[in-house]
Amino acid sequence: MAQKENANPGVSSLPEASPPPQRTFTLDDFEIGRPLGKGKFGSVYLARERSTKFLVALKVLFESQVEKEGVEHQLR
Repeated sequence: MAQKENANPGVSSLPEASPPPQRTFTLDDFEIGRPLGKGKFGSVYLARERSTKFLVALKVLFESQVEKEGVEHQLR
């Protein structure tokens, strides 16, 4: 009986990369820019992370609206 060949010939298995450490962000870590939009649960703003200058969108939720709709369980 013939041996099975590796599914990916020529590809060596690499050690698993460890995930980057978790970081907790605060509003002080961002430069808040212009509003991008508004929705049922809050508003979205353009922002830039201060240390890396990485552009992000920040979603600000209205706590009262989230509670009113009963979707608190969907948030972390």
